[in-house]
Amino acid sequence: MTNSKDQDRIKAEIIIDDLFRMTDEQCIQKKIDQPIEKAASNYTFDQTKSITHQSFNNIICDFVTHVFNQGDFLKMTSKTMAVAEAMAIVEIGYQGSQKGYDGALLDAMNPSINGVEHVLQQIKEIIISILRQKYIQWVYNTQILPLDWNKKSIIAEILSDQYKPHFLLKTQTISPGQLVDCIPELIKAIQESTIIARRSMGGKQYKNYINLLNIKE
Repeated sequence: MTNSKDQDRIKAEIIIDDLFRMTDEQCIQKKIDQPIEKAASNYTFDQTKSITHQSFNNIICDFVTHVFNQGDFLKMTSKTMAVAEAMAIVEIGYQGSQKGYDGALLDAMNPSINGVEHVLQQIKEIIISILRQKYIQWVYNTQILPLDWNKKSIIAEILSDQYKPHFLLKTQTISPGQLVDCIPELIKAIQESTIIARRSMGGKQYKNYINLLNIKE
């Protein structure tokens, strides 16, 4: 029979496994990147029409609606929402001959860089970046935020103990209670360290490395 402390630790380990699974790069690509890439490749517009402010606005709004609604994470529920999102994406994120909306419009009118297709390609990448951030934040908001301090402390303790070699020396000396608010950063550090180690060592050498240091994979 397990006591309450053991049960809390078991639950914490399940949450940790879920966090790693849900924020794994392959999982994110399958959930976010791939549906957007597919939707973007299927999008068509009338290329015979000249590009004006109005036609450009219509194209980018239709494109944003089309791309967002192909995925299962965030939907455009109204024309107003699509217009606002499209304008924000272009104004804040677009990097071309000029930054923002004006730069995107100028590039869309430039046939030497495939005009509209060039702009839509960058908008697609911006959308992927935005949805990745929103998805990861959603994961932590639903998995970590509702937990009380004690449960978060147990999670931080497990991460500190089982994955210590992944952290900087300064982090290794900090108590789990001080890392309660840093769980997302700890998970990210572990994932990034794992990727670097796998790339630099190769499969067999990496397996020997984690076995030697008794690191949980």
